[in-house]
Amino acid sequence: MPFPLPELSSIRTLAELLAWRVRSTPEAEAYRQFDEARGAWAGVRWREFGEQVGRFARAMLAAGVQRGERVAVLLP
Repeated sequence: MPFPLPELSSIRTLAELLAWRVRSTPEAEAYRQFDEARGAWAGVRWREFGEQVGRFARAMLAAGVQRGERVAVLLP
């Protein structure tokens, strides 16, 4: 049996908000990005976005970043 969703008003961090959103509507579209290979826009679901965030978090931990440390990310 899945855990019940917390009340939105009880959420205090961005990580909690993301987890709430992924669990509440995993198959809803989170955002769209342009797929250069196909030459078309493609939707990304909340479930997929949550998985991407999880992979990034695990990569940061594997690189030696400790939970709670501040990190700057420079993207194009």
